[in-house]
Amino acid sequence: MLFKGKSICAIDKDPVISAEKGNSHILKNPDRIHVYQYHIDGEIINDSIGKRCDYIVEAETSAKATAYLIELKGSDIRGAGEQIENTISRIPALNDYIIKCRIVANKARTHEIESTEIKRLKKKYRDTLIRTKKFEETL
Repeated sequence: MLFKGKSICAIDKDPVISAEKGNSHILKNPDRIHVYQYHIDGEIINDSIGKRCDYIVEAETSAKATAYLIELKGSDIRGAGEQIENTISRIPALNDYIIKCRIVANKARTHEIESTEIKRLKKKYRDTLIRTKKFEETL
């Protein structure tokens, strides 16, 4: 568990919904595995040093737990990549997790999706996905 006592959802929640700015990431948990949802920006990290992602959902999926780093954006996809990388650098415990980056934006312009910043994020974290408005996936 990344942040003991800080999860904002029930341990076997189904689905785990992270939402703001009209965007949502929905993580279905039909097997009711242990999940922990943390509101990072302003809650877990509440200083003014750099930007960070909105949520982390931690799932005990295998021998190595998985951390979904979720950024909900209006349209600045490049900035989302930076926020996710800043969050990873600020939380050293994430080095022990399988990292899955998720960006959900109102608008996804091709030139931003193909930007150097996003290509670098995708190269480093191969399971990086970008969607518009609503992103649903299953554990």
